[in-house]
Amino acid sequence: MNIDKIIEAVSTTQKEFELIIKVTSLVAEDIGAEKVDFLVAKHPDMRMDDQIDGFFPIELDEYKSVKNAWHIIGGPSQLTEAQKDYLKTIGYMLVLAVERIVLRQQVIVDPLTKVYNRAYFDLRLREELARSKRYGRPFSLLMIDIDHFKSFNDGYGHRAGDEVLHIVGKILRHHTRASDVIFRYGGDEFSVFLSDINELNASKVAGRLKKHIEATINAADNICSVIRQNPLVQDGKSVPISFSIGISAFSGENKNLTIEELIRKADESLYRAKELGRDRMEVIGRNEIMKVLIVDDETEYTKLLGEYFAGRGYNVTVANSGYQALELLAKEEFNIMLLDIRMPGITGLDVLHRIPHIVKKMRVMVLTAVGDEAIRKVANEYGACEFLQKPISIEYLNKHIMARILEMRA
Repeated sequence: MNIDKIIEAVSTTQKEFELIIKVTSLVAEDIGAEKVDFLVAKHPDMRMDDQIDGFFPIELDEYKSVKNAWHIIGGPSQLTEAQKDYLKTIGYMLVLAVERIVLRQQVIVDPLTKVYNRAYFDLRLREELARSKRYGRPFSLLMIDIDHFKSFNDGYGHRAGDEVLHIVGKILRHHTRASDVIFRYGGDEFSVFLSDINELNASKVAGRLKKHIEATINAADNICSVIRQNPLVQDGKSVPISFSIGISAFSGENKNLTIEELIRKADESLYRAKELGRDRMEVIGRNEIMKVLIVDDETEYTKLLGEYFAGRGYNVTVANSGYQALELLAKEEFNIMLLDIRMPGITGLDVLHRIPHIVKKMRVMVLTAVGDEAIRKVANEYGACEFLQKPISIEYLNKHIMARILEMRA
């Protein structure tokens, strides 16, 4: 009999459906059934005297409608008295355990948005940080603020504001993974915890972190896109909703990182997103200016990139030749270098080859129209972290830059 395993599941499992699945599989094994389902809701159409194949009621109300029951598929043609007593005992245990889980959910879930509340945020994040340190698993934290939320309340009333919160909660629940945890942090601010998005058996920790962070950036970008497609409707008019998102990440390696530091990083990134115009995601604090060196001989292209990234709050420097890039790199340090391969005189590969000691301190992203695998291999050997094919959209490039910055700060 699996009674000890059932008691353990009932005592430790925190999710209603997960508990029912665990217990029913053990019960099916014990009574020799192909499958067993447990019904925990009231079923007014089912009566004790109904002849339903494999249906075994446990609890009835005053009208003899079934409140809780087992449904046995592919089991014995007739249950023994011992089996009936066993099903009743396990059934009552399940009912009490489900009620406990539901009660706990009512305590930790925000009733308006149906996501977890701030009290559970503090508890859960400490547990996840400890687990990440123990196993060296990366995770990310999104701090999300609804742009201009006060205007919804002022312009349309508090009911409209509540509707916005409801919409946001629904979108976050439906457009994140089952393993992600969503919280209403307070007021119009939400938070999303994203556990390691990659496979456990990745060959290198650094590679797993890189892929996790790229997936984090994509998840945040997807949330922004979906919320834009779901406006608030008031008086027959669509009122757009947008987010500002701050992101912080933890590699799993810094054993001294605290919850407060992790939240502070995400909060500062959120404030930066607001300062830069809202409706965007950012990955660095408002007081941390990242230095970007763009190396490309196409002046119109470098001008376009320079203006865009300067507008995103980066300190941008442009070099229109490999020689100029080497001169700049000899004088100062940069966090990110966007490097073209084909340039007259000194190529991008030459630049990489001559500055290996500096490359180690920054992320080098190669942008080139040359899709040669041999060139890609040499660029990686010389220290490039990415090899991106032109033409490339600035928005796509920005996501990759944010991912590399987040990787450096994790």
